[in-house]
Amino acid sequence: MKVFRPSSTRALVIRAARSWCSLAGLVFSCASVAACSSHSGSTRGSSGSATGESGGTAAAAGGHGSGGAASGSGGSDGGPGGASPDGSVLDPLHPAWLVGAYLYPTPTDHSAEQTSEAMFIRFEQDGTYVRGAGSTTDAPAEWQLTGTVLSFSGGGPLSGQTFDLTTYMSPNCRILYVEKALRRDELVPDCPFHYPPLTADECALVGRYTRSESTGTPDNGIDSTYRVRLDGDRYYEKGYDTTSNTCYGTSCTSLFTSPVPDVGSWKLEGGSVILDDGQQIPWSPGGYDFQPGQCAPGASGTGGAPSGTGGTTGGSGGAAGSTGGTAGGSGGGCTDTPGTPGSCVNTDPTNPCGACIEQSCCSEWQACTATAPDSACSAGAPDGSGEIFCFQNCLMAAGTSDSATQSSCRASCATGSCGDVTPTTAGVIDCWNANCAAYCMP
Repeated sequence: MKVFRPSSTRALVIRAARSWCSLAGLVFSCASVAACSSHSGSTRGSSGSATGESGGTAAAAGGHGSGGAASGSGGSDGGPGGASPDGSVLDPLHPAWLVGAYLYPTPTDHSAEQTSEAMFIRFEQDGTYVRGAGSTTDAPAEWQLTGTVLSFSGGGPLSGQTFDLTTYMSPNCRILYVEKALRRDELVPDCPFHYPPLTADECALVGRYTRSESTGTPDNGIDSTYRVRLDGDRYYEKGYDTTSNTCYGTSCTSLFTSPVPDVGSWKLEGGSVILDDGQQIPWSPGGYDFQPGQCAPGASGTGGAPSGTGGTTGGSGGAAGSTGGTAGGSGGGCTDTPGTPGSCVNTDPTNPCGACIEQSCCSEWQACTATAPDSACSAGAPDGSGEIFCFQNCLMAAGTSDSATQSSCRASCATGSCGDVTPTTAGVIDCWNANCAAYCMP
């Protein structure tokens, strides 16, 4: 995984679009993941897998291809049996809401077994899937959904097995319990199962929570960061990482540990947040820094993602970026409040996207990663993942970065009801287009 670590408290993932394959938030070498070619738009029926987001772009549901924009203001149905813009009927055995990648990420625990922990299953619209475990990727095989029963065939470790999704999938379609608790990073708007809708009080809790603490001394101590994410479809992630610093005389070592986050569902009960990963665990947001997410009370699972009639590029120019940053790019929706600029230093020499940002888009990236307050560029978007990362994932899912796809992805990744990404995010996109398209975009 290519991790670009600014000097701010957030660790931000930069995906190298050409030489690496992005699977729902993780980056694998194309040499070891046969699924990389699936990002080129080769899936069947993907043009009709729209969910109504920003004119029908289906990036969040994984229905990528060259025809992702649906006609009309809300997009076509995109569910089982729905019609695509060209009039064809989508395959009900391979519904668009299930298409995409489910993953179990690699922990950083410095054990000999850690590389075997990672796993993913990616479902394609054409009825094929790819499974990977550790450093091994299986040959593509077949899947289908009959009613609520998911079945695998065509060879591989899962061939012949069936899973009733009413038992083996969370009701928000975010966690698939096949071999491991495989998780999906994005909301699934067309998920046919649902948790109870969020109340207004619960909506106020949707967002990301971060708390940092240090023990000992800078030379001999432990720095810890705790993170909790509460999404509008009741999905939660709870994890932490630690850095242990030990010095003996003039020799110092630093050990970084990051276990796989816990996942499950959450609810507000009796004034307390309850995290459910098979056990009912009370959790308090006290002492955490809070970055609000998007949520619509009474909406069970959409997380308040905006809908509309397609992407908009807005007018020319834009509002000034953060202090030390750059002016906004072409177009842009709501304006970011300037904060403390982040860092553009690329700490991974093997990551060409991060290297290009450092060399050619430094001021734009500093504005994007600004904190206090956090920039919507790196912490906004409908799901709180950051507009620029939402935008990049959207392009990756579509397999193209042409102007129409960029416009649609900008609209679907806009924070709140802004209609377009902020001028700060637009500035990064413009710089990528001018200097880093070969490294940061498909």
